[in-house]
Amino acid sequence: MDLATQVLTYINTHPQQTTIIRRGYQNTIGFRLKDTLIFPGLHEWFPENRLNAFPLPSEFLSHHRRLVHWLAEVIDPDEPPEPKAIWLTFSHVTAAKFLYVEVSFE
Repeated sequence: MDLATQVLTYINTHPQQTTIIRRGYQNTIGFRLKDTLIFPGLHEWFPENRLNAFPLPSEFLSHHRRLVHWLAEVIDPDEPPEPKAIWLTFSHVTAAKFLYVEVSFE
C-alpha cells in the first residue's frame, strides 16, 4: 500500500484523531493530524513548512472506490463530487506540530 493510500485510510478509519479543515472550496477538504504519527517516508512526503502537492495515479479512482466515495461525501455531503483526478498536498507544520493533508478533486 502506498503512502497516499495509507494516510487517507488512516484518516478514514481514525476520525477521532483528525481535524477537518474546511476552506470554503467546493472541491477540496483538508485534514490536520498529529505530527507524532509515523508513516513510511514521512519526512520525504511531509516537508517541514513547505507544501508537497502531487496527483494520485489514475488507477487510484478505480482501485479505491470506497475511499474516493467517502472523501466525496466529506467534501460535500449533499452533492458528493465525482472526480476525474485527485491531487494531494502534504505538509508538516512544525510550529503548530501537525501534519496537513489536503485532498483536491479535479
